[in-house]
Amino acid sequence: MRKKNLDFLFSSLIAHRGLHGGGVPENSMTAFGAAVRAGYIIELDVHLLADGRVAVFHDDNIKRMCGADIEIKTLSAAKLKKYRLHGTDERIPLLKDVLALINGAVPIIIELKSDAPVGKLEKALVRLLDGYVGDYALKSFHPLIVRKLRHLFRDRPVGQLFSNSMFKDVKGIKNWVFRRAVNWSMFLSDFISVDKNDLDIPVVDTLRNLRKPILVWTIKGTDERLSAMRKANNCICEKIL
Repeated sequence: MRKKNLDFLFSSLIAHRGLHGGGVPENSMTAFGAAVRAGYIIELDVHLLADGRVAVFHDDNIKRMCGADIEIKTLSAAKLKKYRLHGTDERIPLLKDVLALINGAVPIIIELKSDAPVGKLEKALVRLLDGYVGDYALKSFHPLIVRKLRHLFRDRPVGQLFSNSMFKDVKGIKNWVFRRAVNWSMFLSDFISVDKNDLDIPVVDTLRNLRKPILVWTIKGTDERLSAMRKANNCICEKIL
């Protein structure tokens, strides 16, 4: 297996859900276009739709962004068209359209959400990304998804997301098992993506000492960025600073 290229993960700051704000919604075509023009790495989120297509959207439910109390996994690509992002003319984009827009101009970091059975979204991404000309990496909070990605994308960087908050609703022995699965996944992954509040916990310290690349999220101020960059290799920013 040839050595993976990780250098592109540090080639610029990372625009969290595109370059949004000032009336431009997150994870929108306009936000991604702005990030491309500015030359920033783009971080985005994907869900599997009911018809097997892949949508670019963060939440499990579209209520926060579109006002309708509907789980995105229950929608088809055709039904997505009736909803708008935050009252703008922007629709929830499909990943195929976002890939066509970016077209290798800047690197992409794709976060897989875990509301589909393990394997289905991952295999859909294999089909969509086959032949894509640009640099990209993949990541997830779910260690089984990360393991599947490592198997399917052997020549691409795959990362484990981490936040202490991800364990708060998991109790007893399940919490113990889940924590160890995530910790093991972090050691096996090519990089880790860490909540800014958890940069100093022991497992992250250990990985840092082992020179595991660390991306930190979500940075929203210059002082925060300067502090984070003393402990991480790059920042995922809500606005570019």
